[in-house]
Amino acid sequence: METASPSPTAQKVRLAVAILVFAALVGSLFMMVPPYLDNLRLQRGIKSVLSRPDILTATEDSIRNAVAERAVQDGMSINRSQIRVEKVAGLVRVEVIYTVRVEFPLYSVDLHFRPSAASR
Repeated sequence: METASPSPTAQKVRLAVAILVFAALVGSLFMMVPPYLDNLRLQRGIKSVLSRPDILTATEDSIRNAVAERAVQDGMSINRSQIRVEKVAGLVRVEVIYTVRVEFPLYSVDLHFRPSAASR
């Protein structure tokens, strides 16, 4: 019993669909990567703020302001209300909670981030 091979037209259609699917995946990847890179930059910025020598004597508001300024330097729009600062037992812990919306042609995705760091 022989199986019929697909016609050349069917093969071309399959190849075209495969290329379109691959292009859509690559395009999605390129749209999703920048928010993750921004989050990594913000994480490093928080660590940088917490590595200052005066961090243990700084007020929570001044720490919050420093983190917000660092976010602006990195091109991010973080609201001060999204920055949590805790000072407990000689440690300072900072957490930023924010969402980035990525718009695709037919769909939107909300990416939720929570970069945080603590002083040592």
